[in-house]
Amino acid sequence: MIRAQTLHLTIQFRIPQNLLEPNTSSELKTMNHLRVLYAHPTQDIPTLSSLLPPALGEMVVLLPFHPSYSNPTPIDILLRQPRPKLFFPPLQIDKPLEEVFKGMSWVEFPVLRVVSRTDWEKELGEGRVAIVPPAEGVGRVEKRQIDEGWAGRKKMKQDPVEEVMSPAPGAPVVPMGLAGLGEYESDEDEVDEVVGEEVTEEDIQIMRTLGAAAAADMA
Repeated sequence: MIRAQTLHLTIQFRIPQNLLEPNTSSELKTMNHLRVLYAHPTQDIPTLSSLLPPALGEMVVLLPFHPSYSNPTPIDILLRQPRPKLFFPPLQIDKPLEEVFKGMSWVEFPVLRVVSRTDWEKELGEGRVAIVPPAEGVGRVEKRQIDEGWAGRKKMKQDPVEEVMSPAPGAPVVPMGLAGLGEYESDEDEVDEVVGEEVTEEDIQIMRTLGAAAAADMA
């Protein structure tokens, strides 16, 4: 993001009714804040605490976890049964929004859950919820490293094809047809029709394996 830009976004809170009004139901109430200033080159950025009623200052504010390319769901959590609800770490409501949401992701706009600290610690202790750390910044990669990596990949793709298409001098010529690309073997490519040195079953298996490998690399 360019530092000179101004950025606004919608922030939505989902708050149990009984946190706002004691002795009421736990039904969720939604509070929408439209066009909240998220980034500005000179103006002060609001905090989450400034968007919440004063009575909720001691509550835990959470952003549900959404996987992204830079921050996929951890394998150990995927293997848990039953799978817990996932959240980023509790948000620091007194810091600027750009700092609070650093490394986090959401769909369309952040929908924040407000819970009491007692309920949060209970759910966490029972394993019904789990915390996923925010994504860390990706380091800068030098252009020379990228070029060398691509050259290496290109060479790896070519080597198996060259090995299949250019047999050693004196080696038996086996017409692979489309079977050399891992597709199928036609009637016209029967090994019995090969004229030349005797081809063993082992030779055929090796050539088919190389053909399949070449097809996988070319995919």
